[in-house]
Amino acid sequence: MSLFNYLWEKLSQEPPLGWSQLSHKKMRLLVAISGIAFADILIFMMLGFKSMLFDGSTLVHEHLDADLVLVSKRTKTLFEAKGFPTAHLYQAGDVEGVDTASPLYYSFGAWVNPWKKEIAPVAVIAFNPVRPVFNLPELNQQLDKIKLPNVVLFDRNNPPQVKLSQLLRVGKPSPRSFLVVVSG
Repeated sequence: MSLFNYLWEKLSQEPPLGWSQLSHKKMRLLVAISGIAFADILIFMMLGFKSMLFDGSTLVHEHLDADLVLVSKRTKTLFEAKGFPTAHLYQAGDVEGVDTASPLYYSFGAWVNPWKKEIAPVAVIAFNPVRPVFNLPELNQQLDKIKLPNVVLFDRNNPPQVKLSQLLRVGKPSPRSFLVVVSG
């Protein structure tokens, strides 16, 4: 007798003990499955929040085209950046082996949509367009546009789908635009 036939005979005679216990009270089984499904949903939500927190907080840093970044000793996070004298930046640029030293300004503001009069929070990044600071080809191809007065680049995506790797277009902003790049 083959193993398959043996198992078929055993399983077709009477249900396994575990299944009998589970299916004896169908409502209890349904409540147990619902509880497990709810716990799974919470776990996946927690993983999503964790990913958003860690990936979102390092997104700007990952796309900087820099080997070394100078920040004020008073700076705790990029979002609360404190300034320091530009003389330190020029001193760093004079060190042997340093190609360039470029300032980068990062701040938050409020964008007032001139057409709908809606206010939306925006993150503003400013730098000298002559010296690109990001390794984002789509952004770097458009740097000539922000050399003109009163021209800014807006992030293509709206929150919460902001991705610096899928940056930018020039034109009328969305009322919920998140990232604005200007020449500094």
